[in-house]
Amino acid sequence: MKPWGGRDSTAPLAVLTCIVALGAALRLRYFHGVVGPDNFEYVSIAHSLARGTALYAPDPFAFNELFPYDVGRLSVVLPLALSFAWLGASELTAALWPLACSLVTIVVGFALGRHLAGPVAGLVAALVLTINGLEVLYATTPLPDSIVAVFVGLSVWQFLVGLDHQGRRGALAFAASGALLGIAYYARVNALAVFLFFAVWLLWSRRRPPRRLTFVLVGGLAVLALGTAFVIWGGGSPWFELTHNARLSAHNSVLVARRGGLDPLVEFGRLLFVHPLLRDWTLLAGAALLLLLTWRDRRLALPVIWVGVLYLYFEILSQYPAVSLVQKEPRYLTLLSVPLALMIGLAADRLWHATPDARWGAVAVAVLVLLVGWLVAAPSLRVTGILVAEQRGLEARAPREAAAALRELPPRPISVTGNWLRYLNFFGGYRYGLDVFDPTTYATATLQWVALDAGSRPVHVRAGYVVHDERRNLDVPPEWTLVKRGYRFAIYSVPASP
Repeated sequence: MKPWGGRDSTAPLAVLTCIVALGAALRLRYFHGVVGPDNFEYVSIAHSLARGTALYAPDPFAFNELFPYDVGRLSVVLPLALSFAWLGASELTAALWPLACSLVTIVVGFALGRHLAGPVAGLVAALVLTINGLEVLYATTPLPDSIVAVFVGLSVWQFLVGLDHQGRRGALAFAASGALLGIAYYARVNALAVFLFFAVWLLWSRRRPPRRLTFVLVGGLAVLALGTAFVIWGGGSPWFELTHNARLSAHNSVLVARRGGLDPLVEFGRLLFVHPLLRDWTLLAGAALLLLLTWRDRRLALPVIWVGVLYLYFEILSQYPAVSLVQKEPRYLTLLSVPLALMIGLAADRLWHATPDARWGAVAVAVLVLLVGWLVAAPSLRVTGILVAEQRGLEARAPREAAAALRELPPRPISVTGNWLRYLNFFGGYRYGLDVFDPTTYATATLQWVALDAGSRPVHVRAGYVVHDERRNLDVPPEWTLVKRGYRFAIYSVPASP
């Protein structure tokens, strides 16, 4: 009889299925949604792409309202556009792509753990990724973080497969690694820092780079060619990547100057040990590191080098000589989640096999999992719930509720006094005929912005509804009728001019 943990056993796959199901349940329980300015830029770009708006012929010198900052993140906006085109625009459809990526990351953790040590390491790594509060938080919001993390993880996995196999299989794995890294690049430019990890790993393992390693470049260039072809089809230049990245660098420098300078040099290190979503997992990975060092487990080298190289890149090279990260935020550290989970998985595997009787090893790992769930995962998820509630209660809450109120009213043209135009457009399901990146839609759209003069009195308001952000002053004309008041918003009915 094959052992439960054997590589050919089907039991680990059954357990992995349950772990992924748990991951889906947790991510839906702590649903994040579309909550902030970055989210609304991504969904607005996706809406424009779904309409066929040409977005890639920008002003070559500056970003502006018709050339969004994130238009080059094809791995984020194209799947969103497809989701909107097929299923309609909503918070749920906006979350489908990052959610799918987050769930696949769990499987990637299993695949890498099994590749390094066997199914026990893989399952524990997968479980860690399932219950990690940082992973849960960003799994259901349209941002690049879950997307870049899964494709970087897949790229590393295929890179290791390529090193372990000769001939066609090795070449195909390297090509897949490059292609996956290319997709990660189109989610976040600095995903290419993984090349540094590949180089350091080859040096550490004292492997002579095989000739088939060139297929990594072949795969990456193939994805770059496809992305460039799409940009050209959308009205852009074949040199879009070069000019866009130059603009990004210059734009980031301006933003840093406005903020008063760069974040502290060790800010990410501080976040790893202080932020409530990161602290306990960092300490647990540190304990696993010490345990594996005590056992002199050489398998530890891969996740340690992976974490070390990416940490040094994000902490230092993302700031010098060019600024690729304007602000050091916790979400950028999702790229460290997989290697940190691998450390914990390797320690669990070593604990499993440290006892003469496999049953006692299983008991030890089960106790470890329960302790981690109680001492680490539960507090982490509690913080996740608090952050989700805070985010959903901030900027987007009022326009979300206003859009729901408008759906219950008879349809009429809508004017907006604040900066909620994109917000109401999205929460209204883009049914108003407005594309914020297509000026030809401005005059005919039933959703428009209305200016306020110096006395906070509306200028040129058409008959219909006015949605007002009540954080702004407004001199309400006497002929307007209040229809609905909610959290920070009011809806007025404006009669037709006599």
